[in-house]
Amino acid sequence: MAMAGLMLGAFLLWLAAYLLAHWLHNRGRPDWQRDVLAAGILTLACAGYFWRILWGGATMPADGGDLISFLYPTYRFAADSLRAGEWPLWNPHLYGGAPHVADIQAGFLYPANLFLFLVAPNFGAPAMSLLSVVHFWWAGLGMYAFVRSLRWGEGGAEAAGRPAALAAGIAFAFSDPFFVHFGNLNYIAVASWLPWVMTCLVRALDGRRAGTGGERSPLGGLGWAAAGGLLLGVGTLAGHIQATLFIGLTTVLYGAFWLWFEAREQGRAGAATIRLLVILAVLAGVGLLIAAPVLLPTLQLTQYTARAGWRYQETVGYSLAPAQWIGFLVPGFFGRGPQLHWGLWPRVEVGYLGILPLVLAALAVLARRDRLVWTLAGVAAASFVLAMGIYSVPHGWLSLLPGFDLLRAPARLVLVVDFSLAALAGLGLQVLMSPFGDGEAWKALSRLNAGLGWASKAVLAVVVPLTFAALLLAQDRDPAVYLRIGVAAIAIMLFVGFLLASWGLIAARRSGLAQPGTVAVLAIVLIFLDLASTGAYNDLSEQDPTVGFQHPGIIAFLDAQDGPFRIDARTDIEQLWQPNTALLVGLDDVWGLVNPSLLGYYERYWEGMGSRSTRLYDFLNAAYLIGRKDVELDWSKYELAFDGDPDLNVYRNREALPRAMIVHQAQVLAGPEAEQEAWLAVQAPGFDPASTVVIEGQGGKLPAASPAVGAEGARWIERGNQEIDLEVTVSAPGYLVLSEIWYPGWRAETERDGLIESRPVLRANSAFRAVPLEQPGTYTVRLWFEPTGWRWGWVLAVAGLVMLGALVGWSWWRGRSKAATR
Repeated sequence: MAMAGLMLGAFLLWLAAYLLAHWLHNRGRPDWQRDVLAAGILTLACAGYFWRILWGGATMPADGGDLISFLYPTYRFAADSLRAGEWPLWNPHLYGGAPHVADIQAGFLYPANLFLFLVAPNFGAPAMSLLSVVHFWWAGLGMYAFVRSLRWGEGGAEAAGRPAALAAGIAFAFSDPFFVHFGNLNYIAVASWLPWVMTCLVRALDGRRAGTGGERSPLGGLGWAAAGGLLLGVGTLAGHIQATLFIGLTTVLYGAFWLWFEAREQGRAGAATIRLLVILAVLAGVGLLIAAPVLLPTLQLTQYTARAGWRYQETVGYSLAPAQWIGFLVPGFFGRGPQLHWGLWPRVEVGYLGILPLVLAALAVLARRDRLVWTLAGVAAASFVLAMGIYSVPHGWLSLLPGFDLLRAPARLVLVVDFSLAALAGLGLQVLMSPFGDGEAWKALSRLNAGLGWASKAVLAVVVPLTFAALLLAQDRDPAVYLRIGVAAIAIMLFVGFLLASWGLIAARRSGLAQPGTVAVLAIVLIFLDLASTGAYNDLSEQDPTVGFQHPGIIAFLDAQDGPFRIDARTDIEQLWQPNTALLVGLDDVWGLVNPSLLGYYERYWEGMGSRSTRLYDFLNAAYLIGRKDVELDWSKYELAFDGDPDLNVYRNREALPRAMIVHQAQVLAGPEAEQEAWLAVQAPGFDPASTVVIEGQGGKLPAASPAVGAEGARWIERGNQEIDLEVTVSAPGYLVLSEIWYPGWRAETERDGLIESRPVLRANSAFRAVPLEQPGTYTVRLWFEPTGWRWGWVLAVAGLVMLGALVGWSWWRGRSKAATR
């Protein structure tokens, strides 16, 4: 019922937009009503593609993927924080605590996410799927706008019609980069802004041809460049820096080809270079400023993650292997879904865009051969080479650029390949729909028709018989081998069918049997059927993807225990207990789902502590462990605490140390090697965090070691996501040591006898916090998280909005002034 209500609301909104566009058109405004109609058709295409997810109760990916295991609890945490009236800056629930604001994947400032968090904070898994579907639609609509913005011919007089733009939009929306990453919502959300940003770039570069006498000012088009920066910044807030860098790379590649042709045709390389650099600088500058509230904290985090020490070999995982190139024609050859994938390499997107779009892209190249076509083809070729990763030397050069050295999965660059090919397909359909004489377009169509004919005959004569021969000969082979041959055979026959259909459409147009309008409709339908048939029903499941979070008995038991304490669910139970369950239900865990933003020094602590029998483990405050009923543990310290779950038990660690302790013996280390020395000191035999603390660096005067002479203790007053209040009594100078993760931005102050003093938050025991207390007495200790990057990010974001307004206003005023003088 909820989904039906949303669809009804979407229809009413579309109807209102259509009626408004119709009313404006009747009063002399541009004909936007057909653009609104195109958006409606794209909406129906998304509904038809994803109907099993929207109404059929199915889940994609089949196991929920990152969409449910990672993003769902992450987004729910942000929604709960906002509902409580605070920004989700610190996540105390996973990995012993982590800077949530610095994990760009959190996406809590992205408008679409923020709207969901505020309107329906108790959203479930269906809302996550709907967000993904919406971004497929947004990507397609952006490609429609991009193709409509392209101009060619004398004075930019020629443009693609709406049917051609819609065909390109459908091809891009359901292309492999989006299909494969349905579960990576943050990636496809950022990627969906690529065509929108490129639309603004094209407008900035080419939108001033008319009425300027051919003169190009270096400052011309800054309004469009600033608008592109706004869209880039908003898209970046969705939280996938790799997709943002891909958008930036696309603007640079497109600009480089534009500059080449400008210098070649206009002979003014210097002026064109200045103009391009100014436009790119404005676009990038505004985008970075708008996204600064998340980019600055993220930039700070990068120096503390394990990825900071990556070598090149670690960045080329998930490259596009040469054997996978067949995926551009036969996407299911190696198994399109993860369940049937059988390649010798990790499953990655293979760039499938549909057979007809590739045919139409070829027609555009054959028929036009102008600067626009070569620019799009050049961007596609360059991106393809980079997507090869380890199999391509230029990818190594790319890794020398800031940001790219921390990324893996080069194959994701097929996003840019498909973007360019989809745009070329739109241009090709426009050629196919145009009147033919005996010129280049007719010759190109004839060559293409002949080539498709030969290819189709060869496939029917050779590939199809060989495919069925392989099936027949492999019947008595290993079942796994026969299954793989069967999977490849199905994929090949789908390719054959859509190849023949594409040839038929081209032949019908060449022979005059199909008129332009019919060709447009058939092309759009064929592209959709191709992409939907090869993708829509892959990697689906009817099971509830949130079942791994549903352990009411265990959660109720843990909620009833006195805290604070942490749980340890890192016991190979991922199939039964979702690793990020603690984040969803408000518990504290020593670990969580694998996350590239994990703090490197905490990972080192976990991996280097030895075993659960050590005091380093006890220091984590892991009072309860969740494991299978036959789990092997150190039974000298563990005892059964709860067995009311059908699959899992809860075990109590009797030797777990409290979250906050008073320690009087300290080893203070300073200098450039302090971090490594501290880690070695923590690992030294006999080190006991209950009696000794290792401090890195000096934050003011530190208390000298002095044994306790009376009663001491730390009592929790209040514990929030990003603030801690304790009442601490010390009998001699010492340290308040907390098994809370250290990170820049944590601040502390104490109140004693009415005197409030700021205190340093020291890095203790390699990864944790300590607050020095120099005098005996009872203190109220307050710690809170206040990252500098977050504050400065907002300052820069406001500056970016002011800059945006100034540039757009200046561009508008300049245009009005020129119009008035003509």
